[in-house]
Amino acid sequence: MWTAAICVPAQGGQPYSFAVIGNNVQIPANMFTQQITVAQLEVILQADIVINGVKRNMGGKVKLFPGITNSRNYNNELPEDQYPEPVENE
Repeated sequence: MWTAAICVPAQGGQPYSFAVIGNNVQIPANMFTQQITVAQLEVILQADIVINGVKRNMGGKVKLFPGITNSRNYNNELPEDQYPEPVENE
């Protein structure tokens, strides 16, 4: 079980992203869920495709957000502050 999201400001500010992955078990004591980067999740999904022999042609590597051209932005985790200070554009 996994989910991922990326927040891209309309004014070209700093994008932030997150991903969460878990083992999807029914027994609460055995549940394991953790936050990872979107880039890490893409690597996990790509390996899963290769290991399980998925025959569907995905056109290369897994890219969850193809509209984000700078993969560096995948590692900008969401700020801990609910309302972070705005970044001044120079």
